[in-house]
Formats: sequence, C-alpha cells, structure tokens
Amino acid sequence: MAYDTFRDYVAALDAHGYLRHVTAEVDKDWELSTIARQVFQRMPEHQRYALQFDAVKGFQTPVVVGAFGASREIYAFAIDAKPEELLERWADALARPIEPEHASGAPCQEVVLTGKDVDLCALPVPVWTPQHDPGPFLTATCVITKDPDTGVRNIGTRRMQIKGPNKTGMNLTPKSHTERHVLANEAAGRNTPCAVALGVEPVVGMLSAARIHYGIDEVAVAGGLKRGPVRLVKARTMDFEVPASAEIVLEGEILAGVREPEGPFGEMSGHVVTEKPAFVFQVNAITMRRNPLLQAWISQKPPSESTKLRGIAHEGMVYKYLTRDMAIPGVLDVHITESSTSHGHLWVRATVRGRDHARNILTSALTYSPRLGKITGVFDEDIDVRDPFQVDWAIAFRTQPDRDFAIYPKLAEMHWDPSTTSGASHEGYGVGYDKIGSKMSIDATKKWEYTPVSLPPEEMQQLVRDQWAKYGLPPLRDKPDVY
Repeated sequence: MAYDTFRDYVAALDAHGYLRHVTAEVDKDWELSTIARQVFQRMPEHQRYALQFDAVKGFQTPVVVGAFGASREIYAFAIDAKPEELLERWADALARPIEPEHASGAPCQEVVLTGKDVDLCALPVPVWTPQHDPGPFLTATCVITKDPDTGVRNIGTRRMQIKGPNKTGMNLTPKSHTERHVLANEAAGRNTPCAVALGVEPVVGMLSAARIHYGIDEVAVAGGLKRGPVRLVKARTMDFEVPASAEIVLEGEILAGVREPEGPFGEMSGHVVTEKPAFVFQVNAITMRRNPLLQAWISQKPPSESTKLRGIAHEGMVYKYLTRDMAIPGVLDVHITESSTSHGHLWVRATVRGRDHARNILTSALTYSPRLGKITGVFDEDIDVRDPFQVDWAIAFRTQPDRDFAIYPKLAEMHWDPSTTSGASHEGYGVGYDKIGSKMSIDATKKWEYTPVSLPPEEMQQLVRDQWAKYGLPPLRDKPDVY
C-alpha cells in the first residue's frame, strides 16, 4: 500500500518490526543523536531500524529518526516494493510522473501559529555533533521553493540551524535548485517565498533527498514513485502549496541579500565544515497537526539515513539513464556505495559483450553527473556489486592498472570533498570548495574466457545450507539479502 501520512507510515513500521521505541528520557542535545549513531555504526544495514524517542527531556513531541532510510529494506517497505525492484520503480517514476492533487483542507493545518506564537525553540530539534555543532539543526527538511519565472516548484533537503524563535540558517549547496531560485529573486530585489515541510509521506522525503534535473516538478515525480498523486494544500500565509499530510510546516521567506554565519556542521564527507556565511530563513507561520511527530534524519558521516536516501535515488536515476535514455543493453544493476556518501563510488553490473560495450557503459555512467562517480567501475554479471568483497576480488584479478584504469582530470564537481583542496574542510563552500576534481574509471570485466571459479556448484551449496542443522555445527552467520 502507499502511505499518505507520516504517522500512518510510522505505525506500519512499528507493526512490522522496523521501529523501536526509546521510552527512557533522553537529552536532545547529545544523547538522542549519539543513540541513533550507534544503530547506524554498530549494526549491519539489514538489521538497522527506525527509532522513536518518546520522552525527549523538556518536550512533549516525540522525535522519529531513520524512518525512510535506516536500510534498503525499510526504504522499499515505504513504497510497497521489494529491494530488488527499486531501480525499476525509480526509472518508472522519472519516466511517468503523476501530477499532484489539490485539497481544500488538510491535517497539516489543524494548528496554526503566527506572530509571537511562532517558536521554533518549542520543537525538540537535536544537536547532531555535540562539541562541534553550535546548536540544533533541522535535517529532515523538505524545502519548497519555486522558479520565479516558470513557477515550477522544487523540493530539496537543506540543513537549517535554529537561530531563534522565528529564524534559521539555510545552507544551500552551490548551484542547487534552491540557490538558483534565491539568487534569481535576489537579482530582482525580492525575498524568496519558501515553505519547509517536516514529517512527510515517504515519497516526498525521498524526492527531497534526490537531485532531479532542473525544471521538473519533483512532487509529480514523487507521485510517480508512489503510483498515485501526492495531495497538496494552499499554505495559510502565502500563495504556495505544501504537502497536505505533513506533521509540521514552516511558512516564510529566504531573505534577499542577508547572510549570517552558519555552522560548523558535519558534511556528507564525514568531516566538520567550519562556520561560513549562509542564507537566512524567516519563519512567519507554523502550521501543524495536533500532537505532531518531529521527523529527523541522521546525516553527516556515513553510514547515515541521508546517504541511504540519496544513494537509492541516484542509483535509480543512473539506471534509467543507462537502460532507457541511452538504451545500453545488458545493464543489470547500479550501486553507489554508502561509504562514499552515495556519490563517490559507482559500480555497474552488466552482461558485457566485449571491451567496446564495457567502455560504452563506463563512459555513460562516468559522465552522467559531475557530482557522481568519482570512481566508476563496470563488472561482469557474476559479480554482486553490492558485496564489497566481490568487488575487491574482481578488481584484484580482472584488471591491469595500465590497461583497465583511466584518470580524467577536471571532470568532477565535488564541492563537499575535502581532498580537492587543503582548505575544503575549513572554508565551507568558499572558493576552495568549488575546486574541480578528477575521476577514474575501472573496467573490471573479463577480457577473455577465464577458467571456472573454484567453488562447488551453487545448487550443492544451497542444498548444504538447507540441511545445515543435520551436521551438528553452529548456525551459519546471517547474511543480508543483496541485490
């Protein structure tokens, strides 16, 4: 089934064993994030679960972390799919978007706060990296802006530092769609109307974390992923549409010509970026459901929820590009590793028909986006590109560096990568962070027929696994399903 509201989805996670409640009182300024980090760092992905913190010290509102991207299985559950179907589901969503529906009333407006009643500090927003972050940051944001010329809306996830009751920082990646909207409005001397939805139905959050090509209505793509329309409602204080079922919506504007220090904060590379000038979001109204849930994403150093959300979306986009837009035959799987923040290492599994075919796959994957695939590799169909051991084995024994590796200078646009310049970790998104990096391709396919792999036939191995108990040996270690 498709989930229309965040709270219905969280209840379904709970019912299916994908959610754990933390009933002990926790401090949002260090304890909440540290607990969530242990789940991501100390547990295999297939065992990760979402967390609901029911007793945040000093607050009545529960905080939910990991609801969309704790694991690939949870992501698939959110859109009623199997993990192995995610590539095709994303390709279909991009190819066949579904326009949103418009409602006259909505749960997200059961409570409306304006003027002096607006108080962001009343929300239990966590501090994510204690001793480094200057304060709490909203991370699971769906920031909605519109192109001032075309009116096409964009939804993007932008971190937001709480700076007061009605003010946040707004960190915008250079050349992001939100930044394009803000700069266009600034050039005309206007503030940028902006709404931020928190606690949304799964497909809206998934599209917010993705980077769709400019000029495409991401709410419509979210409908394609859902296989049904997303419901929108007119905001209460602005001529704008917002997700009707959101738990909380912040209505306001990004101020033209205003910059204030923002950060430090941990970037997706896993390193803290120091304070830098950033845009400012002024909150004019807060609308919400009664007794709302606050959704948060654990981000920063991988593994994290944000890397999982980005990675699955990027895999689907590259898969569609290779198989449908470029019509390259034989592509079976696309994997962008979570350890490389779902940007750096891009692996393609394919039924390869020779070196020219492998080169075509490599070139197309490598050049899909300047921000994806710092190292891009193509592998034979017998290599599971989601298994790091198999990838390492194939690179070790199916490549020669002088023949199968190629380096392409000045091809990558890695704003967040501290290896591009010595100032990257300290200057934020300043001049140093805009330095162009290089990319590398690896053809890890067999160039001729190899002798057989030295393993028993798979049917014999499966038979032994099926009757393992009769051998009197300890149980085999659980291995996650890989696709």
